[in-house]
Amino acid sequence: MLHHGAALRKLKPEWDLEIYRWWMTGDFTRFSDVERHLLEVTETLTRMPPRLSEESYQSLRADGWDDRAISQIVQIIAYFNYINRVMIALAVPLEEEYQAELEQLRRIVPDVC
Repeated sequence: MLHHGAALRKLKPEWDLEIYRWWMTGDFTRFSDVERHLLEVTETLTRMPPRLSEESYQSLRADGWDDRAISQIVQIIAYFNYINRVMIALAVPLEEEYQAELEQLRRIVPDVC
């Protein structure tokens, strides 16, 4: 979460580490409708991939994504899921540069890591 969160915070610095609390508490009010919808698709692909359906893709199209963008969205989500599982399975340690963020994150959301 810290690695990927760092990239996200570069895009949306106003979210800072609070995004973790919002996610853990289900407070999605700070996200736009399109962002919330992408989070729902991400969760479905991560937890229950067979539940993605043509209806899921139609709703993404309704948000303005074309088929190429939808393919990229799915590939990015799948890749992050894959690499996270590899890193966890191999117990790859967090880089030193993220240790301060990890401590701050533990204060914000103690049960996240």
